[in-house]
Amino acid sequence: RKKDEEERKRKHKEGEDMRAAAVAAKLAENDRITAEKEEEERKKREAEELQRRKKDEEERKRKHKEGEDMRAAAVAAKLAENDRITAEKEEEERKKREAEELQ
Repeated sequence: RKKDEEERKRKHKEGEDMRAAAVAAKLAENDRITAEKEEEERKKREAEELQRRKKDEEERKRKHKEGEDMRAAAVAAKLAENDRITAEKEEEERKKREAEELQ
């Protein structure tokens, strides 16, 4: 009987050990899956951040280009205005000379 009792206890202990090992394996598997999901989320966030930075940089370049275009247009308008004023002054000078020559 004592031998039977020891065998029963040994088998009970083996069963507990097997269940504990199964629980540990399940926890390890859960940890692995969680780590994979976290890594996927991290990569997704990094990709989104990279995309956002790229978009921001493109927007900055676009605005810079718009600013350059506006400054170039303002310079062109100023040059055209200067040309118009010069042409008017030259016309006035020509008319004045012609009038003086007639005198």
